[in-house]
Amino acid sequence: MTDFVWTGATDENFETAGNWDQESGYPDGSADRAIFSGTPTNDCETSGETHSVNIGELCVMPDYTGAIGAAGSPLIIGADFTQIDASSASTINIEGVTDYIQDHVTIQGTGGSNTVYIGGLITDLSIIRGNVEINDGSEITGKFYIGYENSQNADVTLTIQDSDGSSTTLPDTYVGGGIIINYAAIPNGKTLYLDAGKWTHGQDHENDDACGAIATIRQKGGIFEWNKGNITNAFFYNGSVDASNGRLAARTIGTTYVVGPVDFNFDNGRANLNDTKVMKFFTGGSTFRFPAGMKITIGTV
Repeated sequence: MTDFVWTGATDENFETAGNWDQESGYPDGSADRAIFSGTPTNDCETSGETHSVNIGELCVMPDYTGAIGAAGSPLIIGADFTQIDASSASTINIEGVTDYIQDHVTIQGTGGSNTVYIGGLITDLSIIRGNVEINDGSEITGKFYIGYENSQNADVTLTIQDSDGSSTTLPDTYVGGGIIINYAAIPNGKTLYLDAGKWTHGQDHENDDACGAIATIRQKGGIFEWNKGNITNAFFYNGSVDASNGRLAARTIGTTYVVGPVDFNFDNGRANLNDTKVMKFFTGGSTFRFPAGMKITIGTV
């Protein structure tokens, strides 16, 4: 692997040879590693730019103090592996596109209130630490994992954008920590696995803001805040389900399996929540709060 370290000595252009420590070229092949480290003379592509190159690795180091792209203006480039620890950086915004995909992305740090924006076409995405936003219209086709490094509830703050509830595509999604606000659908054939942390599905105060449906949720812990979007199948083993803040959006939940003790709060003060099929109990110990007018069907197994 040939290392190219960004200096930004000439301008902001990724493809300017003088912006890299090699000075005889720029990273443009699968055997090249683009490294962003230290304090550059110029940031990289803050106006956003598409580069028709696939590189081996893109690494943002903890001591990098510059920017890559800007909010709404990503650097678009393909990379086999992208590792981002933007503990000292300002804005980072990177996307993949058709033929130039971000294959394996790991985000493990951001500095202060700064945000890493990631999106476009991504194969695998792991978020371990930092403030992260997945751009509207993104597509993750492989593995999607949200975890933590030190604090299960504080290490990751994530927003998944979706302007119409269907433009961002998620795969099976595994949540082991973090505070997540999501507007995208969990599509048919895919599952949201919530083991810890907090998953907020939609924001109630934005009544005209779309939010996708959930095909299947399997919750073994954490908090599921259900503000918008219908649910087809639900398996609840532990944790809490809170629909009390979603007052404006009518929504339904299909076949529901209660496998362990879960705290359910469906009391949103409205009669706009309904169980369209049946709620089946494998064990007791759950608590329920319902609003007047909510319709449910209880079954046993």
